[in-house]
Amino acid sequence: MPAEIRYIIFDEAEVARAVLTHWKAHGHSLPRGTVTQMRTEKRGADQWAFRIAVQPDGGFASQEHECVGDELRDALVNAAKTQSIPLPARAHKRVDCIEQQICLAMRMEGRQR
Repeated sequence: MPAEIRYIIFDEAEVARAVLTHWKAHGHSLPRGTVTQMRTEKRGADQWAFRIAVQPDGGFASQEHECVGDELRDALVNAAKTQSIPLPARAHKRVDCIEQQICLAMRMEGRQR
């Protein structure tokens, strides 16, 4: 049976919000300051990272923080659930990138009859 692949595409602001919410829920906080840059980077064959640069208040040096691998996938899954986007429970989920936009890819095996 053929398999089906579904994609949920997130814009940069949605990815940033998902990552920041995930970090906050897990006790990882960013310094108070201004976000100066956000970017997506490819890591290896099938892995993506989302990097956030923050200029802390008080003139300290800019700091970069990254979310990669399972942590990024979990942040996007939680963001989709928060927005009531239905996700198939048994599907394999991974982070991918389409036209420079982060997406959550889900592969669902076809049903056997």
